[in-house]
Amino acid sequence: MISHIDGQQAGNIFIDSLKSEKIDTIIGYYDWRGMNGIDNSYYIYWQNKGNGYLTQITQYAKYNIINKSLYYDMIGSLILQKLKTEKIEIPLETCDDCSGEQMTVFVRPDSITYDIPLFTRSMNGWSTQIIFIDKFRSFLFDINPWEWKALNPKYKRIKRRGGYQIWD
Repeated sequence: MISHIDGQQAGNIFIDSLKSEKIDTIIGYYDWRGMNGIDNSYYIYWQNKGNGYLTQITQYAKYNIINKSLYYDMIGSLILQKLKTEKIEIPLETCDDCSGEQMTVFVRPDSITYDIPLFTRSMNGWSTQIIFIDKFRSFLFDINPWEWKALNPKYKRIKRRGGYQIWD
């Protein structure tokens, strides 16, 4: 039987550990657009002593820490206040089981966590919350796939007749 990581729970625990280490700036981005939780990724960015760091947690593995700095205008108490005061429009028809994204922004001592369901993106395209998520995703796209290395994969592939099968 394959044991998976709860990426969102592991990401929240990691963020709490960074807060306890007195890290001032933390951004967590959880993409829950995958079907039934498959391939959902939690990206955690933090700054410590002027250096930026990033890691990723999926249902299969926690990944290495990459030394990478974010654009300066994306972080700080001013953007945090804009994110906190903005209201997202919700359409009349909603979707209970839809995909979306979650963003956590922590700038000591204040923080905000907000969800953006996919069905709200079209009517809120110019909102600060959605633009912030899009800028962060652009930052993630700048990372080459080979820079990520799984530290503790929760699966391995074994060859079986007719193809591969994933096992613990």
